[in-house]
Amino acid sequence: MQGLDWTRTESSGSIRRVKCFSLFLLFLTPFLFPQWGFSQAPPKASEPLLYQPRPQVETVSEAVAQAGPFVVTSREVIISNILDEALALPIQSGALPDRKNWILKVKSEAYSKHLAQILLEIVVQLEAENFSIGTVSNEDVSSLEKHLEVQVKGWPAWKELEISSAEIQMLIKRKLRAKNFLKFKMESSGVQISDEEAKAFYDKNRVKFGSLPFSQFKGSIKEVLAQEQLQEKLKDWFEILKRKYRVRYLGQAG
Repeated sequence: MQGLDWTRTESSGSIRRVKCFSLFLLFLTPFLFPQWGFSQAPPKASEPLLYQPRPQVETVSEAVAQAGPFVVTSREVIISNILDEALALPIQSGALPDRKNWILKVKSEAYSKHLAQILLEIVVQLEAENFSIGTVSNEDVSSLEKHLEVQVKGWPAWKELEISSAEIQMLIKRKLRAKNFLKFKMESSGVQISDEEAKAFYDKNRVKFGSLPFSQFKGSIKEVLAQEQLQEKLKDWFEILKRKYRVRYLGQAG
């Protein structure tokens, strides 16, 4: 969390903030969504096992989770990850980005983590709408959509997904709305560290600070402790949202 820029308003700033929010959610998901296993029923004995090559992108989609009224599909998980990857990279004139790792293998560990991230984005977005906080401008959405179009232009794997502009805009709006509300939540958290708390931390970890005085570290100690308390508050808040919006996994996800 420390050092992330949440104040930029230009298009490049919006791109960075989307990626920062994604990374923050990725940090929290191991605490909020335990790993789950997947199993696949064996084929019937009467059916011969034939090798059939699969396309790079699996376009057949299945419902994998639900949060509130939203049902998340395996296709959406793949598209959302591509969106995060594309927006994380600057546009380079005359050069194509390395997209070989943008396609998540369904039910892999990375796929599971991104599914958990999507569920967090959804519940934060729903809460933002309840409080009418964190609205997103059409200009920001349009700017990010154009950035994405450049990054995936001419990419066969992207074409196979057959994603519409409306779907892209929906995903971008969700990510931005969730990010905006999370920023509000952080700013209004009221986390404050007293001098006594900072001094107690300094005394407990005296070896790390050597012979340098407490006054030299007081500010940085308060900042670190505030970040830790904020993360704990957000984890508790996310747990409440998971129950409120009845987050659940479908099919073989559990």
